[in-house]
Amino acid sequence: KFSIKRIADCYYHTSKSDSLLIACYRGIERFQQNSKLHYYAGLVHNRTGRIKCAIPHYRKLVELEPDNIDYIEALAFLLFKDNNIEALKLQEQVVDKNPKDTKKIDLLLSMYDHFEESALNILIKVHTNNPDNRKYTLLLAETAQNEGKYKIALEPVTKILSTNPNDDKALKIRAQCYEGLENYKLAI
Repeated sequence: KFSIKRIADCYYHTSKSDSLLIACYRGIERFQQNSKLHYYAGLVHNRTGRIKCAIPHYRKLVELEPDNIDYIEALAFLLFKDNNIEALKLQEQVVDKNPKDTKKIDLLLSMYDHFEESALNILIKVHTNNPDNRKYTLLLAETAQNEGKYKIALEPVTKILSTNPNDDKALKIRAQCYEGLENYKLAI
């Protein structure tokens, strides 16, 4: 077990990808729970664009080390590149661990957009964790309004207008929400 791991390390550090893969697969045959071998195999497949080959190794890494957020994030991105909707659940875990990381949040939101799924519940959670982020507050209001959830949209849009009363976009969303709630007096 120790020898095959060291051989894989040597091939990795000397950038011999083909030999590294051979060592990894020979080692995995006997030691299926060795996370280092799965890591190297998944890394080589990912770097060479063989996403479908990398995914099983990252799945195994997540199984072996379920608290390692880097493995979950890598698997989520690979599944997204493979057009697998399972990527949403994994990226949500990444965002839950990093609730203020805007890059991870933006990736999750683009995944929801790509799979044409409603991101309303995620936006509510993101808004709760980032109440002062105007971008996410406005996106929550816009999404809720577009989905006909006017009462949900009013809270974030009112928050925006409390700090910037002349925000045209927020005013328009609030007016459309009141119109949707059939409160025409406030809409006007």
